[in-house]
Amino acid sequence: MEKSPRYFSVESIKVGDKTISLKRKVSRNDDCVGRYKGSSPMAAAKKVASRVLRETTGNARKVMEITIKEITQGSKKKVYTYRLKKKVLKEPQGPFNSKYIIISA
Repeated sequence: MEKSPRYFSVESIKVGDKTISLKRKVSRNDDCVGRYKGSSPMAAAKKVASRVLRETTGNARKVMEITIKEITQGSKKKVYTYRLKKKVLKEPQGPFNSKYIIISA
């Protein structure tokens, strides 16, 4: 039997001493940074880290501290914190020729 997907929202993103804010690109003006779907909290945190690296500059070699909260219906709304960083690969890998991966710091 297949597990149902889990959903997470971003509580905070810290890079060094700075707190990063990602804005949603829709008509609403709130600071909602989206909903991430993953089989585990780590999978969702890696998706957040990829988005941070894609949308901001100057954070490629720094360690990111990402705090996410589970928002799946029926869950205990637990908060998870991960320290992640980008690792550059020598050769592109995977089906999309990825040049880097996100690893736990």
